[in-house]
Amino acid sequence: MNRIISIILITILFACESKKSSENEEKAPEQTLSQQMVGTWRNLELKVTIKNNSKDSVLNVPEGKWPEILNINPIETSFNEDGTFVSVYKDIGGNVIMSTNGTWGAIGDTLKMTKSNLTNSYHAQINEDIVTFKSYLDWDNDGERDDYYEGTQEKISTEESL
Repeated sequence: MNRIISIILITILFACESKKSSENEEKAPEQTLSQQMVGTWRNLELKVTIKNNSKDSVLNVPEGKWPEILNINPIETSFNEDGTFVSVYKDIGGNVIMSTNGTWGAIGDTLKMTKSNLTNSYHAQINEDIVTFKSYLDWDNDGERDDYYEGTQEKISTEESL
């Protein structure tokens, strides 16, 4: 009788371990920010609070209002695996009016983008194919990183370069 109970307990234990093992195999390893960022992203919205001595000003571009407010389509940025990026600006007719490029990298939840020897760091939070960036930048070129930027982008392609 003891032998039968032992066999049943071993069988139950083996079955539980087997299930736990298959559950662990089903979970995909969590991707790093660097891995998640590779691809092309389109701006959805942005808000910049520009610090001024007399009174702060706010540039607010809600989703769908880019042509109306800035007279351009949302900016598209491709982050490449080799650490380079390109941002493409198009007029409302879809014609490229400007592009900028540089290098990028990520450590933890911080994205660093460098162009023209200027590096900006952004706290990045990704949920599915939406990323939100937050940072203090020198938006108004007054020499102070005191302008608060918050922007949201959606991933439109896993392809690298535009």
